[in-house]
Amino acid sequence: MNTKLKAYFSHFNYNIGKVYECISNIDYKQLSLINLNEIVSNIEKAKSELNKRSLLGNVPGIEYNLEEINYPINKLQSYFNDEIKLHDKEIKILIYFIHKKTEELIRMFEEIDNDYCE
Repeated sequence: MNTKLKAYFSHFNYNIGKVYECISNIDYKQLSLINLNEIVSNIEKAKSELNKRSLLGNVPGIEYNLEEINYPINKLQSYFNDEIKLHDKEIKILIYFIHKKTEELIRMFEEIDNDYCE
């Protein structure tokens, strides 16, 4: 039995909430980084599962969304690691983009799960 792709994101709302917390409190940067890395790890697990199913590159939109999400993730990781400085508005935009793109991916993954795991 294959793992449902959506299962990797069962704690997504919690993780993204913790990433958002860094906006109001700079002391939460490390906690935000841990949770961002958890989201990244889950995306990688889902990509691996898509590869196992020979679906990566064969489902419209998945690769595009995965590619689009890389830049804001890398930018935030650099910020959380004190490698770059960002304005609060930039941080909000990056987190929002990651939030919405990941939700879009999760919806796509649910559709794949419905077709593939029945």
